[in-house]
Amino acid sequence: MNSSFSKSTANRLLIFVHYNPHNELSSHVLYTLGKMHPYFKKVIFVSNSILDKEEKDKVQKYTAKIKIRKNNGYDFGAWKEMILEEGWDALKKYDSLTIMNDSCFGPICDMETVFDKMEVAGVDFWGLTNVRESKMGVPVKGNQIPEHIQSYYICFNNNIICSSVFQKFWEKLLLLSDIDDVINRYETQLTKILMNAGFSYEVFRNTKDLKNRHPNIALFSPDFLIESGCPFIKIKSFLSFPDTVYLLSLFEKTSCYPVQMIEDYFNQTFNPNKSLKILNKSIFVSPGKKGKERPNINIAILTYVFRLDVFEEIFDRIEGCDIICDLFIITDNSEKSKQIYEKIHKSKIANKLKDVIIYEDCSSVVLPWLKFSDKLLSYDVVGYFNTHRVLNEDDFIENSWLSYILDSLINPFDDIIGIFEKNKDIGIIIPDITHCVKFTSKINFWNKNKKVYESLWTKITTKKSINFKKINMPVMPLFCMLWYRPKALSSLSDIKRSVTNFSNGPLTIEKEIEFAIETLPVYLAWSAGYDYRIVTNKNNTLSLYELFIRNDFWEIIVMKNAYIDSIYQSYTYRIGQIFTEIPKCLSKLFKKK
Repeated sequence: MNSSFSKSTANRLLIFVHYNPHNELSSHVLYTLGKMHPYFKKVIFVSNSILDKEEKDKVQKYTAKIKIRKNNGYDFGAWKEMILEEGWDALKKYDSLTIMNDSCFGPICDMETVFDKMEVAGVDFWGLTNVRESKMGVPVKGNQIPEHIQSYYICFNNNIICSSVFQKFWEKLLLLSDIDDVINRYETQLTKILMNAGFSYEVFRNTKDLKNRHPNIALFSPDFLIESGCPFIKIKSFLSFPDTVYLLSLFEKTSCYPVQMIEDYFNQTFNPNKSLKILNKSIFVSPGKKGKERPNINIAILTYVFRLDVFEEIFDRIEGCDIICDLFIITDNSEKSKQIYEKIHKSKIANKLKDVIIYEDCSSVVLPWLKFSDKLLSYDVVGYFNTHRVLNEDDFIENSWLSYILDSLINPFDDIIGIFEKNKDIGIIIPDITHCVKFTSKINFWNKNKKVYESLWTKITTKKSINFKKINMPVMPLFCMLWYRPKALSSLSDIKRSVTNFSNGPLTIEKEIEFAIETLPVYLAWSAGYDYRIVTNKNNTLSLYELFIRNDFWEIIVMKNAYIDSIYQSYTYRIGQIFTEIPKCLSKLFKKK
């Protein structure tokens, strides 16, 4: 049973489903719609997210119809709703119906080539990739997977649209709440249902003969698909592919696809930890570079001085690098304030001092910054430094960290400000972890209670959500020293109102809350739509060999495998012993009778 598509009329219908966990419309979605809509007589755009008028207006020029709905039943639920809403009589007038979602980047090649090949293949329905029959099972469910077309792109011709088996599939489809159930019951079964009804299918890149590759090439072999001319590449493949740098380079070499859209999507949609697994956030700087005047950007440095000896080292670095900025100093008593004035007035940058503020009896690193932050909103970029002890009473660890952070954040002033100037999406720059911390496994970066972080997150104005329970290690400016755009951390005001009233008395805060605020800046910047960078001092760079050997990674892996083997052997022995002893016991039992 087959029927060729009519190339001349291009009487095709596309139902395109969009979903974004933060209710945003990513640029790669608009790119896909812009490239695809010329090939279809009608495009229906369905969003399972809440989109505002501005975002809907961006979609309008590519679509004949826009539908906003809840994410009930996921993409299959959306396709069902629009199919039934259009009605079978209307659908039967089209040569083909294509269902598609936004789970891919593309097209990375001319779609004309795809249509030229697939619409003369003499089949009843087709897709871009398929999954081979596999015993691996649907995630969590464990069922065997039948051979099937992957649902991110499937095209059905008119005779399937008119068939009762196709119509019953959509009419009886349930709006399931578990995505694995949707995959198990609908995506993996639709191909088999249609084939059992006598229909034939083909795919643009078939996996049947690729026995040496994973059955799901769209997820685990994106490099193969790029090199073989497949027009769409699954977003999730970036999470499973071991070398995303190589993957991005393939995009650039083999297509004209704007790679920046890929990076923008991961930065905006995935939390800072997840995007760090995919994209390179490191910037390499050399200590000792001299600064120069930058008239086009307003810069301030705020320093909270608790220890005068550390302040002198910080200030000497600022003065020595000829940094052009306004200086604000906060300290906790009048005696320190006098000494600070004396130090600065003797320097060559005395005219840069704007104010020395006293917050009496304040022992917090975060509260002085929080209280003063609103006064820095007129600046383009702000650096915040403090002089508290950093880790513990070990002078070596403290001195090592302090030297590193000043080498990374003050000496390469030119490099850092240049990054802010060139990339308006960068909202925060933090120092990398030092040698001493990299090899200190006992440090708990989350402190004690992740519920504190979740509580603070609910107090900020953002439509982005994050599950801190799933993050093992935070990306944070250790000991609260960083460069940032005040706009990127505007939600500090929300936190400030929630943690203290900032009366004229001593500034106090619970230690757990203070540490949580110190941990959150990168995530706050992300919630405001900004990216981040990690300064890696060239003197602090280690090869992977050094990291593995110094941390005894190989020994840990070997010990872990040996432990697993011992457990396996132990349980195998016990299970085997059970099956050996049971017949013996039964034999004795029957003998007694």
